[in-house]
Amino acid sequence: MVVRIPSIEFTLIAVGLVLAFGYLAFRAVIWDNFVWIVAVPIIASLFLLAVHRRHTRFRPNTLDRIVIAYCIYGIGMAAIGILFLESSKFVVIKGLVHYYAPVALYFIARSYTRNSPDRPLVVTRIIWVLAALFILDFFIENYIVGHLGSGLAIPWVQNEISKMGDISARVLEQYTFERVSTVFVGGKRPGFVAATLFVTILPFLLHEVRKNRSAWHSRSWQFNTLLTTSVLGGLAFTMIRLNNKTALFAAILVLVIGLLSLRSIRKIVTVTVLLTIGLFFTYDILYKTVQTQFFTPHLYDRAVGAQMATPFEYITNPATVVYAYRNADPYTFFFGAQLLGSDIAGIRQITPTSFASSELRGTGLPIFFGFGWALIVGATLSTMLVYSLRLIKSVQFRFFGLSMIGLIVVYAADLHYPSSITHGPLEMFMVMTGVLSSLSDTSRKPSNSKVREETTEPSRSQLRQPSARTSETGRLRPRPTETA
Repeated sequence: MVVRIPSIEFTLIAVGLVLAFGYLAFRAVIWDNFVWIVAVPIIASLFLLAVHRRHTRFRPNTLDRIVIAYCIYGIGMAAIGILFLESSKFVVIKGLVHYYAPVALYFIARSYTRNSPDRPLVVTRIIWVLAALFILDFFIENYIVGHLGSGLAIPWVQNEISKMGDISARVLEQYTFERVSTVFVGGKRPGFVAATLFVTILPFLLHEVRKNRSAWHSRSWQFNTLLTTSVLGGLAFTMIRLNNKTALFAAILVLVIGLLSLRSIRKIVTVTVLLTIGLFFTYDILYKTVQTQFFTPHLYDRAVGAQMATPFEYITNPATVVYAYRNADPYTFFFGAQLLGSDIAGIRQITPTSFASSELRGTGLPIFFGFGWALIVGATLSTMLVYSLRLIKSVQFRFFGLSMIGLIVVYAADLHYPSSITHGPLEMFMVMTGVLSSLSDTSRKPSNSKVREETTEPSRSQLRQPSARTSETGRLRPRPTETA
């Protein structure tokens, strides 16, 4: 039995994503150790070193160089934090594991999909499997909470809560409330995951297969309208119930962008009917969300001072960000406080109160992670946007370009909570970015896309040999008569 390198790469991608998304649940139920999240990146890194010739034959593009710079920056900041800033080794290692180790999956996905227009579609099938597991898990937890009346009946939630000796009654109520917020051990992450899966799969419904017909479109079950609609409906329902407001509004924005890109009357009618049905079942939830976020004032009494404002007015108030920068230690601007955890960096001054009350922590990323980190992340998102727009111009890869624009919007909107992007979403982001990098190179080769669109294209040897009914000049020859 011969094991091919692409098969190993695909296995690493699939196992890495599954372990990352189930990381907290696996830790709570099976084995409480961070090995779950770091095992695949370590194996992937060793694999990259073992077959380094495979990855050094092609010229790196702009996105490859930015990702490499991101790795170097993370390792460099970790070394400086431990050697010179007296940072906590645990905090530094934790930052490397959760924010930098997943980069290995980028290079694995980059290698697996390089010069292959077909394998990106294979990678997206993993996303479909994850979406199906996510929806199934959500409805199982809904049933457990509805039947037993408490989220603590969910094994991984109960085990996780039991480790918290000083948990408050308010936090405990989140696990007994009728709304399930405990998928993959809860927090803001489940709603964010639902949004990322939704915007990734949405272009498969919007894609005009009849107009952009090719062999792998007709072979793939992912472009089935009924199946895609069912998966998107399940994700939309979970996304609304899990109520990550930032991710929800970002997904709605992506949906609007997708509708504006449609040029098929049949698709527009189909999506309109589906949206009407969805609004009929979710109108009350959406109405309450909009009312409480944009029209109902609340009393806030935190770092900046007491004030009456709607949640939207409060979270978009830049005063908390300005307050944090005024009181931050100068070391924080360069090194960042969150990843290093250094007393010299002034982490004690900014984490407890300054940003705790503000959703504008995205603008505070330089103070949390360092200006180098913020510049690299900004360059990554900008380059990804350029590559995605390039794919949208390609007939064959247009749907993937739309998926990546959706991911960029959702990730950028929720970047103010960097902790909710780890444990699955970051690994997915790295894999999809690697695929985007490969497809961007493929789409720039004019002969490649034309050949790939027609899989029945004759080979070069066949082109050199005239057929039985053509002459040397290419004219049709009469068929010889048969003799008795």
